[in-house]
Amino acid sequence: MKRNSTLLCLMITLAITTFCLVGALADGDPCPPGSQHKGPFSYRNRISATCTETGHHDKYCDACGRYIGTEIISAIGHVFETRTRIITLPTCVSNGLRQEYSMCIRCGYSCNFTDESLPAIGHNWGPWIVTKQPTCTDAGVETSTCRNDPTHIETRECPPRGHKEEKQPRIEPTCTEAGLSEGKHCSVCGEVILAQNSIPPTGHTVVIDQAVEATYTNTGLTSGKHCSVCGEVLLAQEIIPMLSRKIGDTTGDGIIDGRDVLRLAKYLAGGYYTEDIDTFDVNSDGKVDGRDLLRLVKYCAGMSVTLGK
Repeated sequence: MKRNSTLLCLMITLAITTFCLVGALADGDPCPPGSQHKGPFSYRNRISATCTETGHHDKYCDACGRYIGTEIISAIGHVFETRTRIITLPTCVSNGLRQEYSMCIRCGYSCNFTDESLPAIGHNWGPWIVTKQPTCTDAGVETSTCRNDPTHIETRECPPRGHKEEKQPRIEPTCTEAGLSEGKHCSVCGEVILAQNSIPPTGHTVVIDQAVEATYTNTGLTSGKHCSVCGEVLLAQEIIPMLSRKIGDTTGDGIIDGRDVLRLAKYLAGGYYTEDIDTFDVNSDGKVDGRDLLRLVKYCAGMSVTLGK
């Protein structure tokens, strides 16, 4: 029963559709030849218009599907706005260029250009920096760099520092060694400012050391020489041995005469003598007595006697 109802509904729908199509054909639709198309319409193969050029599209009737014709689309025209751009930036020494113009926001077309000069910005110098150190005698170099453009550089001289003098004291000459005059040099670079000249040795100041004769009680000295300035001995004094007394020479004067007899007599009489008592023993018997005095008297009288053994 349910299946028969569904079939009946389909048959009724088909009949109604067929009736409508037949009615439409009987009234001249869809779009008979030479008739005015009522649409709806659709457009195909569209080429859009630009700011300066027209576009077009093909028109079709959706009712009958027929091509109706090509419609022209008018150019839409420019929409301008004012813009500014920098053509050339100003430098420290050269002007720049700024440009104002109109540009279409749709297609980018530009026109109405107006140029404006931008003044040079000038240098902005940095601090002076020593790039070459000065010496005692040569100038140095200082450099300043522009903060706006580091390729712009200025230089100037900085003066030499000058020598820092240091004295070299005079060295006095000695008797045998040369001296030096006062000098000066630079303690920084070592350059000699005032050269030290050699001063010749002064030589010795010779003093004669007198000879001293030897006696029976003391040694003597030969003559010598020394320098009174440095004290150097130039000729050494040599020692002369003490004189050896002769037997019978009781006075030690190197001569045997009456004075020797007198001295021996005084000794025997109780006089006290310590000098070379051996010379009193005239007969060399190990004792000093009257026999020694007698022999010494005979010798001084020219008699043929000998002194000593």
